[in-house]
Amino acid sequence: MRGVNFFIGTVCLLVPLALFLTASGPSPVAENNSTNTTPYNFNLPYNLLPVQNPKDNPPTEEGVELGRKLFYDPVLSGNHKQSCAGCHKQELSFTDGLDYSIGALGKKARRNSMALVNLGWQDKYFWDGRARTLEDLVHFPITDSLEMNADYNQIPKQLNKDKNYVALFHKAFGVDTISMPYVAKALGQFLRTIVSFNAPFDIIYRDYVFYKGELQDEAREVTDLQLLHNAFDPSNEKKYGHDTALIQKIRAISPSSKVLNTFSVCLNCHYNSLQLFCIGCNGTIQPNALVQYQNNGLETVGKDKGLYQVTKKEEDKYLFKTPTLRNLVFTAPYMHDGRFKTLEEVVEHYNSGLQANQNLDSLLMDDKKAPLRFNLNAEEKRQLIGLLKLFSDSSLVTNSKFSAPTSR
Repeated sequence: MRGVNFFIGTVCLLVPLALFLTASGPSPVAENNSTNTTPYNFNLPYNLLPVQNPKDNPPTEEGVELGRKLFYDPVLSGNHKQSCAGCHKQELSFTDGLDYSIGALGKKARRNSMALVNLGWQDKYFWDGRARTLEDLVHFPITDSLEMNADYNQIPKQLNKDKNYVALFHKAFGVDTISMPYVAKALGQFLRTIVSFNAPFDIIYRDYVFYKGELQDEAREVTDLQLLHNAFDPSNEKKYGHDTALIQKIRAISPSSKVLNTFSVCLNCHYNSLQLFCIGCNGTIQPNALVQYQNNGLETVGKDKGLYQVTKKEEDKYLFKTPTLRNLVFTAPYMHDGRFKTLEEVVEHYNSGLQANQNLDSLLMDDKKAPLRFNLNAEEKRQLIGLLKLFSDSSLVTNSKFSAPTSR
């Protein structure tokens, strides 16, 4: 989807909802045979759309806790030295701080580690889009020789020797023998619980668009861009629930109209960073937009051709998944190869460094089809970076629900 406005009229903020089909992983779909499980409660704010769970893998307290245990257990790697958390550290918003992740054997992986945040509203995964479900996703790093380097058939044999794991799988899925489809299901359940909705940006919209729990008439009537301008206008501080700290953050940024317009361009591509607010949709969920893969003006050299390596389509060369803007203060370095070490470098790329190529996204072109130039001065770049940092949810990196279990 190209050229889409980051708000969809006044019905709902643009949301990346997954069209979940039957899991298409490397193993047959596993049935959940347990009848004594407890449904998992995400405890999301009232104005958020629900996490999209596949019908064949509804989250339960037991399944989520099992998935958390597996996520932090190096038993899933070939040499039992690296867990999923080795490349997805909670304190770094589930990235690892490296240009290229380092696998169980000490080898460099092919790309930068992506943040594991709000995955339950997405329909494609990895920089190159090779996985369509979270259950499918877990197969790739586990078996990749540059990552966890495990034999997919040996993991169940190892787990079935562990009486604790056998009991946990029986409790979560009602099975007596552990198999990889159930490992994938447990991990998928846990990954969907890693949700972020307490960034300052979220609070701005919860308090402004849904002031005291009620949808404001203004949100129904103004244009999309004007809504953004109004929400960041400090004179509307009463709309923020009188959150003094938040008001001070916004005033410290003091974004100009030019910067807010530039910010809206950022959100046209990074709409998956927006919180999943439901404005006047009466809980009706529609797949308005899915994850995008775009060419963002990096030089087109090197072996990594992104989405093309999966689709083999010329128009997909050097297209990579558009990542979330959430928790940028924790997730440096940036881009699929970690080339930019700071947010200042990222902003300068879009300000003056976009490279022309045949697949450059149209949203990054001017009227003459040349690479867009924001032409921000130093102060305007500071303001833009300040706005981007409003997506940072520090509660995510300290929430004990996502941390390693005390007993592994």
